[in-house]
Amino acid sequence: MSEAFHGMVGSSPAMRRVYKSIRSVSPLDVPVLILGESGSGKELVARAIHNESPRRSGPFHAVNAGVLTPELVASELFGHEKGAFTGATTAKKGYFESADGGTLFLDEISTMRLETQIDLLRVIETQTFTRVGGTAPISSNVRILAAANVDLRRHIRANTFRPDLYYRLSVFPLALPPLRKRRRDIPVLAEYFRQRFVAEFNRPVVGFDQGALRRLRAYDWPGNVRELSNVIIRLVIAARDQMITEAEVIDALHHTALDPALPTAAAIHEPEQREATGDTLAEPAPAVVDGNDTVGITAGRTITDVERDLIVATLEQTRGNRTSAAKLLGISRKSLYNKIRSYGLE
Repeated sequence: MSEAFHGMVGSSPAMRRVYKSIRSVSPLDVPVLILGESGSGKELVARAIHNESPRRSGPFHAVNAGVLTPELVASELFGHEKGAFTGATTAKKGYFESADGGTLFLDEISTMRLETQIDLLRVIETQTFTRVGGTAPISSNVRILAAANVDLRRHIRANTFRPDLYYRLSVFPLALPPLRKRRRDIPVLAEYFRQRFVAEFNRPVVGFDQGALRRLRAYDWPGNVRELSNVIIRLVIAARDQMITEAEVIDALHHTALDPALPTAAAIHEPEQREATGDTLAEPAPAVVDGNDTVGITAGRTITDVERDLIVATLEQTRGNRTSAAKLLGISRKSLYNKIRSYGLE
């Protein structure tokens, strides 16, 4: 199987820079802000930093802030005492306690409510916290790694992310390239996943024909490595012969998109034109918010993601004026307030 660096596969210049950054920052007990699109491997980077660090023998806990409800996020992070709220029948440790001596990875940090951001900043600055419903301070010996798939500076301008927390977390920012920016790694990744899934599912698939590899490399992969992995699973399971063919790849790419039309004509029908010598291609056209601001819309993003970013961008444009933002968005103030609350933008 292809050699991997802590689960990451690829030898393109972009990935070599990532590996170098990981090796440089791992021994230093400082926060790291990992930036990259969904599916690009941010948690793998966080685990690599932990495994290369002096904390490697300690616990590693990954927390997706985006799936924690606003009501429970403080309890999950800091724990709670018995009787702290309805249903708290016993005391419970939070992630900061259970990760003591190790590393805590906070994914989708941009989704945290401002109140939780204040609590997180306090932990970073004082290395202590208090359980929900408690009064006794608890020491925290945890290295914090955070990740975001959006531009946090935009959220700062929209007053939905604290600048002081941003500066605390971004002591060492580490940008992870999307798969379309490192196309030469796609055949290596495809082979890595083929070998892995052939062994897992006991399938007699020995490789890809040249047309299949050409199609895989030409596609833009809006879902990044996660999407590629899913496509290779489908190809390995559904392969009609020992070699995965170009036609099978075309069919798989047609079905991987949210809409069958989303794989572009260039990605499906004209791969030869996209076989550039470098790793990068032009980015997809963004959707315009106004003359000075944009919200990028790419395949693979959910409507919820796009709506949230659009609200953030509009609040930024109106400098936090919610009445003006509601007018620009064409919704009532009440609807905007409800969306702001549901997305944790208060």
